[in-house]
Amino acid sequence: MEHMMKGTIEDATMNSFVLKTSDGSITFPIGADTNLSNLPDGLKIGEEVYVMYTGNVDGTDGSGTTVTRVNPTQKD
Repeated sequence: MEHMMKGTIEDATMNSFVLKTSDGSITFPIGADTNLSNLPDGLKIGEEVYVMYTGNVDGTDGSGTTVTRVNPTQKD
């Protein structure tokens, strides 16, 4: 089952990114199958996004997830 979480990119590397949410910051992995095509400039710090993933987040640890897509939020 796919889940969705909204937040702001707080940090990003080649293999992971940190999403700041109202509940805290969660580190998610970036895999070969992670679709970032809707982010032509990649994961930019400060950008608000929706993260779609399968698996479970344990507190601030998203390593038990597979991120399927990261999409920008709609600008008002």
